[in-house]
Amino acid sequence: MGVDGETAGIISLTDTVKAGWAAAIDRLKDLGLRPILLTGDSAAAAASVAAAVGIPAEDVLGGSCRKAKWKRSGSFRHPGLPWR
Repeated sequence: MGVDGETAGIISLTDTVKAGWAAAIDRLKDLGLRPILLTGDSAAAAASVAAAVGIPAEDVLGGSCRKAKWKRSGSFRHPGLPWR
């Protein structure tokens, strides 16, 4: 934000993590599942949310458009499950 051509402040927006999300991720892990965060949000925003809910950085894929998310999600499919 600027006033008369000079920086006067910074506006920062962040995603909020709803109560219970970290517990839900822990429950998925307890069930032997590997939660992966695949989002169109920026890599930095995705990393921040993932850290807050307990998803490791190597399981975060930010900055993905719809087509890329669709393609990437297929690579996580268990070979024994039907693709729909």
